[in-house]
Amino acid sequence: MTKRQLRKAAYKGIVKEGQGHQETFDLLRKERGTVTLDELATEVSKVPSRAKWHANRIAVVVLMISLALIIVMRGLGIFVIGLQLGVNRPLFLLLLVSGLLIPALGIVMLATKRTDQMKLLSFLFILSVFRSLKDFESFDTYTLIALVPYIPAIGLGFWLPEKMKTPYTKKVEYAIRDNEKVGVTKVIFEQKAFASGKDLIDSEL
Repeated sequence: MTKRQLRKAAYKGIVKEGQGHQETFDLLRKERGTVTLDELATEVSKVPSRAKWHANRIAVVVLMISLALIIVMRGLGIFVIGLQLGVNRPLFLLLLVSGLLIPALGIVMLATKRTDQMKLLSFLFILSVFRSLKDFESFDTYTLIALVPYIPAIGLGFWLPEKMKTPYTKKVEYAIRDNEKVGVTKVIFEQKAFASGKDLIDSEL
């Protein structure tokens, strides 16, 4: 399997099928091909477990609200600019789609529990804010208000993917094979016990 295929398989096992990180890693380890154990463990750790998602649900809701507000603010801004400048319909639709695509994509990522790409969106938001700061002298109250949702969106976009990771440790165990001492690397994920359905037992709670 390629790294991308392993990433999809890890997401399917943990999010869709409810497997634990350790179980998912042990299954994919046999199919990793040329992907190293470190690379596989990193990809598996990025997939949010049910317990991690539950523990950080408030941050997820705040981030989704921030992204929704960005969509509203951008939509209104593009609409006002379109009225003032008389932008033709094809260009107006292009501006609307390009302006709303990134925050909408962020909401989809959160809804499908794909938090590992949120850092990229936060970086794009930072570029957007810096672009706006170039015209700081022309700022009005609406512009300042429109930038407020970017603060939690950027901050949580960088913070949440790290909080959603399941930590793991590595250790080498040695065994004698054919009269030679051979080291075997074992990857051990932090155990998060939870029951099926809505019942969650999170050691961090």
